Amino acid sequence: MGAVPKTCRACVVVKRGEDFKIKLDYNYPVPTPKDDELLIRLTHTGICMSDVHNLKADLGMPGDSECVGHEGAGNVVAFGARVDGWAVGDRVGVKPCMYACRNCELCNEGFDGMCMNARRAAYHENGSYAQYLVTPASYATRIPQELSDELAAPLLCSGATTFRAVNQSTARIGQWLIITGAGGGVGSIGIRVIGIDTSEAKRVLCLQTLGCEAFIDFATCSDIPKEVMRITGRGAHASIITGGTPGAYANWWENLRTGGTMVVVGLPPRGTTIAGADPIVMVLKSLRIQATFVGSFQETYMALEIAAAGKVKPAITIFPFAEFVEAVDLVRFGKLPGRAVIRFDD
Repeated sequence: MGAVPKTCRACVVVKRGEDFKIKLDYNYPVPTPKDDELLIRLTHTGICMSDVHNLKADLGMPGDSECVGHEGAGNVVAFGARVDGWAVGDRVGVKPCMYACRNCELCNEGFDGMCMNARRAAYHENGSYAQYLVTPASYATRIPQELSDELAAPLLCSGATTFRAVNQSTARIGQWLIITGAGGGVGSIGIRVIGIDTSEAKRVLCLQTLGCEAFIDFATCSDIPKEVMRITGRGAHASIITGGTPGAYANWWENLRTGGTMVVVGLPPRGTTIAGADPIVMVLKSLRIQATFVGSFQETYMALEIAAAGKVKPAITIFPFAEFVEAVDLVRFGKLPGRAVIRFDD
C-alpha cells in the first residue's frame, strides 16, 4: 500500500448551525492508530442526510468532530500492536457505529448499533469526510470482494438501515410497502413498493432503477391516501418513512390497511413533529408504530452481501473531492436523486 503520508484530504467543519460551513483541507493530519485500532485510507465516502443534521445541530445530539460522515469504504494501511485478524490491504468500511462492546444488554439483544458504550463516527470520533481515519478493529466491517467501494459506501448506513427497517416493517414478498423519501436510493427484493417523493428525476429513478411498482409525487398529487387506495385496494401493509421533514409524517395512518405498520426512520429537526395518531384510529385499524436506528453489525454484513450478489444495487452519483461542498448542498436541499458518493482520489 506504500508509506503512510503525514497529511491527507478532508472536508472539515468550520461552523455548525443552521448556516453551517464546511471547507476542503488538502493537508489534514493523518492520525496514528492505537493498539486496538485500524488506520484506514478511504477511497470513497457517502453523504447522508444525517451528516446534514449533524452539521445543522438540529437533532439535540451535538457533535464536535472536525469531520462528519459515516459511509466510508477503503483499505487498511496500518494497525495497532494488539490487532489480530486484519492485514494491510484488507478492504474495510466505516459505518455509523464505530465501536460496540458486544457485551452489554443492548448488544446481546441485537441492538449493538445502540450499545451503551458505543463510539459513533462524526460524534465521538472523526468521520468519513477525512480520507484517513482510525477505527476500532473489533467492530470494523469487511467489504466483500465482489462489491466496489463506491457501491459499498452508501450501504454502510442507508443500505443497512433500510434492510433493518424492511425487516421490522413485517412486509413480506407480494405485499405493499410505501417508502416515503424513496428517491434517496432504496432498493427492494420481491416486495411491491410504492415510492413517495417529488421530481421527475426521482420518479424515473424509482420506477426504472429501484424497482418501485408505483410512484406518487407528493408535490402534485392532491390526495395521496386516495391514490394509495387506488393502487393497493385496501392500503399498504407497511410504510417506511425515510424523509426528514415534518410533512413526511403527515396522515401516515391513512395510507395503511388494517394491521399495518409504520416504521420511523427519517429524522425531522427535534421538536418539529410527532410521529403518532389519534388513539381511536390506531385501535380501530390495529396499527403499529415501529422506530429503528442504524443497522446492526450483522445487518450491515447482510446488506453488503446482498448487494455483492447483485440482488440490490444502490443508485449513486459520484462526485470528485473538489465538489464535496457542492454535493453536500445537493443532499441538504433534496436536489439529488439517489445517493451522493465522494471519490477522494483524482
